[in-house]
Amino acid sequence: MDFLKHCLFIAGILALCAPAQAASSPSPDGPIDISQESAPCVVAVLTYDVQGRILSEGSGFFITPGGDVITSYRLFKTAASAEVVTPAGEVFPVTAVSAESPENDLIRLSVGTGERSMPCGRPAAAAPEPGEEVFVLGSPAIRQPSTIRSRVSGLRQIPFLGDIVKLTGPIPAGFLGGPVINKRGEVIGVTIIRETMRQRSAYAVPWASIHELAPKGPGAWTSPLSPGRRSFVKGVRNLWLGRYDRALPHLEAAVDSDPQNADRNFLLGYCYSSLSRFHDAVAAYRQALRFSPGSKDALYFLGLAYSKILCFQDAAEAFEEVVMLDPDDFRAFYKLGYAYSRLNWQEEARETFKRAIVQRCVIVSPDDPACSDNALLGLNDIIDAFRQSNWSEAQAADVHYQRGLIYITMARTDLALKELRTLRTLDVVKAGRLHDVIRP
Repeated sequence: MDFLKHCLFIAGILALCAPAQAASSPSPDGPIDISQESAPCVVAVLTYDVQGRILSEGSGFFITPGGDVITSYRLFKTAASAEVVTPAGEVFPVTAVSAESPENDLIRLSVGTGERSMPCGRPAAAAPEPGEEVFVLGSPAIRQPSTIRSRVSGLRQIPFLGDIVKLTGPIPAGFLGGPVINKRGEVIGVTIIRETMRQRSAYAVPWASIHELAPKGPGAWTSPLSPGRRSFVKGVRNLWLGRYDRALPHLEAAVDSDPQNADRNFLLGYCYSSLSRFHDAVAAYRQALRFSPGSKDALYFLGLAYSKILCFQDAAEAFEEVVMLDPDDFRAFYKLGYAYSRLNWQEEARETFKRAIVQRCVIVSPDDPACSDNALLGLNDIIDAFRQSNWSEAQAADVHYQRGLIYITMARTDLALKELRTLRTLDVVKAGRLHDVIRP
């Protein structure tokens, strides 16, 4: 009977695929469906228990021609077997789980496609901007329509996890594990859904996280989690939602179970910082560095925590180590310049700020306490630094935007308006932001 049910279920899936392909074709008079180019790589992911009964269904997509599929870890937590169904109605068995990350809710599957070369998603060249329109793709076998328009409501930078993209609007569960693409048809990330008692939130885990998944050895579909690892996963999931108070006890339990784990100590420090417990954050970051000496991220965030408790000598030493490890890290040069300025080391601050600007357009905000220290450079020095940097035309909008912000901090509204006029011809979104700062 279970075999018959399974056959009927697959038959229903295949019946859905055929009309879905026709429905996705754009009309001659209508707009081109941006998802068409990426749609062939999207698959339905079906998991079953030991009796062959359906456990869960979601989406995924091919990331290699040889048949590797990325999808949500959550779909496989208690699975005994799995299949994927392509938009053309082909059914392929999942032969193994090759890598996984319970923290990022990602899992990488090996699919038995034989000698077939499968269409793949292609990664985006850059992270999306807040407000940018994106498209969430699901398998037509699971959902119709199989494309949802959404927008980037924000980027949450979580160290160790990457830049998590928050999406607007309700995203149905069938899109879980599918790709999120931009207007160029490039994959910016994998759809992950977080649910609380009050709401369901959708995110895109960045493409880079796919290649950072930990390889998994033979055995069960997913590796069993120790109590400490489960606590860590719960803590990370609360960090995603910005619920730092709820994340904290889970992260503390995770560190207690493995005090020498650098990653756990690091994220505990990040959580402490987010709760303005900066002395505790310093202790956690130093513990992370004890077991992972030379960790650039731990040093950078240690410097930030020291700055918050006004220990600028210690902050400068941390940022100095960061720029020694990575001479191209403009953020660290910028923060190092701020620490130098608070120590009244004016010449060092001046040269460090110039280094940050020449390397890349410094990210400045009028609310940033370090912003006013750009005045150390003097107006002419700032413009000279911009001219020396030789940015490409694509970066021109960033240059004019940042110059406008710097002019505002120097009370030169006339020059800021000049930058705004130029910016309107390059990037209307950044022009709008600069306008809001000039004329709040």
